Amino acid sequence: MDSPHLLAPIKVQALVIDDVVIKRKDIVEYEKDRYAAGVGRWSRQLYNYELLTAGLSAAGPKPFYGATRTFQTHTADQLVLDPDSPVLPEDKDRGVYLHWVLPSGLRHAYTPGLLDFPALPDHWLIVRFARRDSTFTTKAWFVDGGSLATDAGPANLLFATGEKYTAKRLGKVVPLEQFASTNFGGDRTTITAIGNASTGSPTFSAFIAENRNIFSWHDKLEDLRQPNAEGTVSPGTTLSYLLIGWYCDKANEPLASPSAKLIEQRDASNKLVGLLIDPPGFVINTNSAIPDLLQRRSVFHGMVAHINYWSADTYKGTMLGYPGSPHVEGTLSKATPAFQVGVGNNAEDALVSLVSSSYSGEQEAGMAKTAPNLWKAMEAVIYRQPETLVRSWDSTPRENVVHQHWFSTREAGKL
Repeated sequence: MDSPHLLAPIKVQALVIDDVVIKRKDIVEYEKDRYAAGVGRWSRQLYNYELLTAGLSAAGPKPFYGATRTFQTHTADQLVLDPDSPVLPEDKDRGVYLHWVLPSGLRHAYTPGLLDFPALPDHWLIVRFARRDSTFTTKAWFVDGGSLATDAGPANLLFATGEKYTAKRLGKVVPLEQFASTNFGGDRTTITAIGNASTGSPTFSAFIAENRNIFSWHDKLEDLRQPNAEGTVSPGTTLSYLLIGWYCDKANEPLASPSAKLIEQRDASNKLVGLLIDPPGFVINTNSAIPDLLQRRSVFHGMVAHINYWSADTYKGTMLGYPGSPHVEGTLSKATPAFQVGVGNNAEDALVSLVSSSYSGEQEAGMAKTAPNLWKAMEAVIYRQPETLVRSWDSTPRENVVHQHWFSTREAGKL
């Protein structure tokens, strides 16, 4: 940070897994000897390419995580998992799973049809802010997504070595207070949006089962749990995470690529309104030139804020936090947020419903059915039937034109 740099925003997401998920049954007996799937639909299973190199087995989870239509010799009405299935979550899987999404320009190949994907940032600093009442604590971790792990664990990448492939695990994490550069002096590799050319996984940057400790991380919250790091998080605890990322090797910087060009964007009056760095497609809104922009290091940042962790009843989801952002109205209270929703069989009908629902509904007592109705007026305009309004608000031609699309399919009959 002691030199000019380019700050790029990224999206950070948080998935909360705790007792409400762990204890949820995957199988429900709704009648005697009749079983259906429960609502438990999250698995802790990780990719393991050792299975592929050892016996050509799939590296990822089996279809439907191995669920079948059989439970205790009975036929289930839906696909169900055995209660002893290894893919089901356990207490050790509780916590917050962070995942960050890199800019789209870094997740595409430079040349269509080729695997010349740009290198991705591999050093990350995660800072967690925990607030409970007036108590405020911070804790930080260092993530090295390009470092090959030496301890045992599922392998998330393939490497071509001579005439065969080997599977290795990438990604190391340590608390910041334990960090020392000597701990990360081992073998490294460059990562891309498909892992690497030997792996070629199109979901590598998006699926936390593949990119754990590379573009995702599991915070077990052991330091916040009472007693003995195995209990529960204290009621009232709110969590926020700040993420900062950069490239370990300056040569992998997208701006350092010989093909990177700086393109000025101008309006109709030839006034400079922005700069485009292509590739990777970064857009900078500015009305002045930036000196030595292509020589700058890239720094990526993002935040996910106000995770009301302790209560499923009051948890309303996470909100983006940034310096100077507005207060989170009602997020930490028990108030239920209100939304207006338009429901329809297609976009046009949904728009009609959303705009006119407060003016429509049952006709008032004594009022003729032919009285003006905003709902029908909207339908007539959207479906290009305004002339029907002149004849009647309940015009049959308009009804036929609008509603016949709800129940028909081409070359497949009608119901």
